[in-house]
Amino acid sequence: WQDLGLGKRLLACVLSALKAEDCTGVHCEIATTNSGALDFYTKLGFYKIPLKDQGAPDTVIFGRTF
Repeated sequence: WQDLGLGKRLLACVLSALKAEDCTGVHCEIATTNSGALDFYTKLGFYKIPLKDQGAPDTVIFGRTF
């Protein structure tokens, strides 16, 4: 099911619904070893959010505003 664009379309629907409900942004936690997910979210406008207390050392927080 990969490479069919389903994840991108599904996330676009979710982001659209959140925006319609006046949500101003979203975030997600991604494993630093998951290069596919890091690339996927970056292409969709997400960016790394720097945190003082990172939490799990093998994860990164990505976010996006509307």
